Amino acid sequence: MVLNKQSALMRTKFFLAVLMLTGLYVVGLVMSGCRHVKDSGDEGEKLEMDNTAKAVHQEFLMTRDPALNMVPTQRLITAANLMRTARSFQTSNLAWTERGPNNIGGRSRAILVDKRDATGSTVFAASVSGGLFKTTNFNSPSATWTPVNDFLPNLAITCLVQDNSNQNIMYAGTGEGWFNVDAVRGAGIFKSTDGGTTWSVLPSTIKTTPADSTFEYVQDLAIDNNGNIYASLRNLTGFSRGVKRSADGGTTWTQVLGIPLTDLPYTTGRGADLEVASNGDVYATLGIFTPTMVLKSSFAIHGANTGAAGTWQDITPTHSETTYRGELAIAPSNPQRLYLMLQDSADDQVHNVYRSDNGGSTWTSFTAPSSLNNGTNSQTWYDLIAAVDPSNPDIVVVGGIQLARSTNGGSTWTTISTSSSVHVDQHALVYFNSSRLLIGNDGGIYYSSNMTNATPTFTEKNNGFDATQFYGCDFHPTNANYFLAGAQDNNTQQFNAAGLGATNPVVGGDGGIPHIHQTDGQLQIASTTNNNYYRSEDGGSSFASLG
Repeated sequence: MVLNKQSALMRTKFFLAVLMLTGLYVVGLVMSGCRHVKDSGDEGEKLEMDNTAKAVHQEFLMTRDPALNMVPTQRLITAANLMRTARSFQTSNLAWTERGPNNIGGRSRAILVDKRDATGSTVFAASVSGGLFKTTNFNSPSATWTPVNDFLPNLAITCLVQDNSNQNIMYAGTGEGWFNVDAVRGAGIFKSTDGGTTWSVLPSTIKTTPADSTFEYVQDLAIDNNGNIYASLRNLTGFSRGVKRSADGGTTWTQVLGIPLTDLPYTTGRGADLEVASNGDVYATLGIFTPTMVLKSSFAIHGANTGAAGTWQDITPTHSETTYRGELAIAPSNPQRLYLMLQDSADDQVHNVYRSDNGGSTWTSFTAPSSLNNGTNSQTWYDLIAAVDPSNPDIVVVGGIQLARSTNGGSTWTTISTSSSVHVDQHALVYFNSSRLLIGNDGGIYYSSNMTNATPTFTEKNNGFDATQFYGCDFHPTNANYFLAGAQDNNTQQFNAAGLGATNPVVGGDGGIPHIHQTDGQLQIASTTNNNYYRSEDGGSSFASLG
């Protein structure tokens, strides 16, 4: 199911329950969670940032332990175990049935093609609030995903990386830190030593005492040619910020970039993108609603010490506007070829794509493709990604609202997707080879097997990727199989058959909290953001706007 994006994208928050649920499970009553929302209206994206600091402070006051004056996030794992035990006891006699849906996906920021499978059939994908999924038949037209573990202490998995030398080792970072209000806070980094079958949290990334660090929002992960692990962090405290590096498989971490370090004139302590070039150079960007910095640690200069504190140089291109989020892509076939996109702080658009042919020493700017942006309601602080063809450094694909491609090093661009071919809001781009590109976005997982064509085609790969994020749900008073549920960027969905199956969209856009009259099921209300409501008087067969 592909969504047609409405013109304006304001995000608000719905509070229904303490926990956010991904997908629907039913036992007579369904609860659902909360998430940012976007829809048409006169107010711009900037409204989301109003009083963010006050909201964060209020949340801190409401959730802190007064005795410690801190939020005891380390207790979440203990609480989750207790809840699981209590739930098993309380619901042991109840029969739960997953209702899905299985025909639409959900927001995904992380895709990992397993290096141990030369065919590219084994793929991991992560949902921002629904956990980790795996398929072993991705190349099949009927590829099917299965959850790896949906009982992890934290299901907000936003980045994945696989060790280069020991490919059985994988890492998964948690927490979506781009300031979208539907984002779920993370709880550290998970590690697998058996090829992704089992996962456990790295103790070094969760808080056990007030002086410890919790990796609350892990924006990206990378592993360099020396085997060091990097985590870019946007945390609420100064304990874990900027970019941290581990030289011992995640047992210990040292901050190497960002405030409060003083080796460079840092503008921020918020980490964003991480990239490793084929020659061993390590790159990072800092800045999330704070000024952008682009940084590099050279392998040729620093060797085994690459990426350590004090080895970085600022390579941010000169530009007149104040910019925030920065997204890098490096050509696998030419480690000196870099592409960089910067979010303009004034209008949240990307105006230029910067290219370097010498590892960031100098930059050339080109006009960015309009498909990255959404006019006066652009949101490149939220959706911004790029990837370079593994064989041709002049071919680069970028994603924002839509996808665009350049075949001449960024000089000119062609939009290669529409909202009817690929869901909007791009978050992940992974080349398997020059022909095959995997895409993660608000609609789940998409794929092209003919990227060398002038006009590539795309297919949806969401069978079993049951990661739809719901804001609200209501059930029919007499029909146990009928539900309405509002989904993040995936419409208001109508469930009308037993078991796990497909649903039908009845209202487009970001679905809000629906209502079904509990004495007359013919009367139903669907909603979207900005207080848009739609009424059905015929049991959900048709809906008319109340605006």
